[in-house]
Amino acid sequence: MNADIGTIPESELDLLNCAVRICEPTEKEGQGVLVTCIDGVRTWQVSEREYSITIRGEKQNFTGTYLVPGRLIKGAAAFGDMDHSCNISIKDNFAIATSPSGSSMRLATLALHSRFLSFVPLVKRMLFKHELNTVICNA
Repeated sequence: MNADIGTIPESELDLLNCAVRICEPTEKEGQGVLVTCIDGVRTWQVSEREYSITIRGEKQNFTGTYLVPGRLIKGAAAFGDMDHSCNISIKDNFAIATSPSGSSMRLATLALHSRFLSFVPLVKRMLFKHELNTVICNA
C-alpha cells in the first residue's frame, strides 16, 4: 500500500516530535505513531500504555491508517529544523521522510493499521482519573 502523507510543516513536526519524545513508543512492541485523515485533516496519534497524544495537522487527503516508526518522526523533525518542512510517504511497507534539500530517511513499517483510538473517550477517561484522584486525595 502506498500513501502520500504530505508535506509536514516545521510547526507540526515540532509538536509531533515532542509527542514522540514524551511517549517514546517502542517498536519492539509494535508501537509507533499512527497517522490517518479525519474529515480531511491529517491526524496523528502517539500512544503508550498510560495515555495517548492526538495532534491535528494540516489539511490532507489520503486513505488508510498507517503506523510510522517514532525514529522516522525524530529524523523528519531534524529535516524540518533545517528546511522548515519534510514530506512523509508510505511506499512498499517503508515509511520515507524526505527533506526539500534531498536528504531522506527510510524505515520499514506496517503499511496499514486498523486501530485509531477516538480522542473523546480518552478525554473522558482522563477526566475520570482526575476526578477519582481528587476524591481519593480529599478523603
